[in-house]
Amino acid sequence: MLRTHFQGREVIVRIKHCPLPQQITEEQVYQSLLAHLETIYQMELFAVISGEYMIVGETKQSAIPLITILSIVPVENIIR
Repeated sequence: MLRTHFQGREVIVRIKHCPLPQQITEEQVYQSLLAHLETIYQMELFAVISGEYMIVGETKQSAIPLITILSIVPVENIIR
């Protein structure tokens, strides 16, 4: 879990019970999300490409906004 601040408010970013692939670390996941926080913060559901992975999550607005990572999917497994 990571606590950060955005627009003067505390925001919590957490990874919900999904196993991380060996090639990506928690730190890389958090940094990828922080790089796009301005956009993610405004969305209910989101997907961010981070290298060879897509990070899928949701944002819930409350007294302390909560960004939850629901799944991390290898880009090669995405059907277009």
